[in-house]
Amino acid sequence: LPTMTEEEAKRELKQGKLTAYAIIPEGFVDSVNMGENKQIYYEANNSSTAVGTIMIHELLDMVSKSVTESQNAIYGTQHFLLEREMRDVYMDKVNELYMSLVAIILNRTELYGVKIFGISDGLSLTEYYIIAILILFLSLWGITCSMIFVKKNNGLTGFLKARGYRISLQVLGEYLAYLTLMMVNVLLMLLPIMMIMKMLDICPGNWADNSFSSLFLFAVQLIPVMMVIAALQYFLYETVSEMVSGIVVQFLMAIVLTYLSGCFYPISFFPEGIQKLSSWLPTGASMDYAGKCMLSVAPFKELGVIFLYIILFLGLTIGIRKRRICG
Repeated sequence: LPTMTEEEAKRELKQGKLTAYAIIPEGFVDSVNMGENKQIYYEANNSSTAVGTIMIHELLDMVSKSVTESQNAIYGTQHFLLEREMRDVYMDKVNELYMSLVAIILNRTELYGVKIFGISDGLSLTEYYIIAILILFLSLWGITCSMIFVKKNNGLTGFLKARGYRISLQVLGEYLAYLTLMMVNVLLMLLPIMMIMKMLDICPGNWADNSFSSLFLFAVQLIPVMMVIAALQYFLYETVSEMVSGIVVQFLMAIVLTYLSGCFYPISFFPEGIQKLSSWLPTGASMDYAGKCMLSVAPFKELGVIFLYIILFLGLTIGIRKRRICG
């Protein structure tokens, strides 16, 4: 390691040339041998990369614990042997303990086990972005229906209400038609995806293989996701009466919600507050739900959030339409 004076180290640390520096006091090695550990002063630059700083802190913590525990073991053994007048084996046993500790430190790769948790809740990068792209596609898909569901007037809905068709039934019927259209499009989209996955030998999640039955089962599990996104988009169409407004509202809402839900960047990259908010957004709950379905984990909480949003959006749609017709 390079050495320099404390003043030089402080200056280069401020200039960003150093990530950190440590001041080792004179006689440090002798103090360790005597059991009187002198403290090492360590300072890191706050502007240094988070990963580098964390690794340095972890390394120092491990070294400190290794030195302290090794000393405790050696001095404890020495006192034990001396108290029992075992001077004839004193040096052999102490040297044997030294060699054991050295062997443990040198064989450090076996001290810890490595477990890969994935990029988000156990999902690999490929699995995560398969779900993220799917949620993004469904969120932007609503723009294509602007020609059908943007209503410039409420003449037909008012006429149907006058003929005895309740507004709630009208909303439910149109919503189911919207949802069916979305589901057909998703099914048509999954067919080429299946072919690409077979060509690239991609087998995400706990799927046994890339068979059509596995993909079809996953598509069926995604029905609640399509239901909540369709309910949100249908509600947004009910709030506008112009084509341009409908397209802009759908696009902005899709981009904002998918961004906050981690469709562009993994949600772990965001601050803790946004991570907590994400799981309560309709798209965020959909991401978590789809991820658990891919890993064959029961998504009870996410399913509850999704159905609460479906009821909320349909209820708001009914309220807006009643106000337009009856108000």
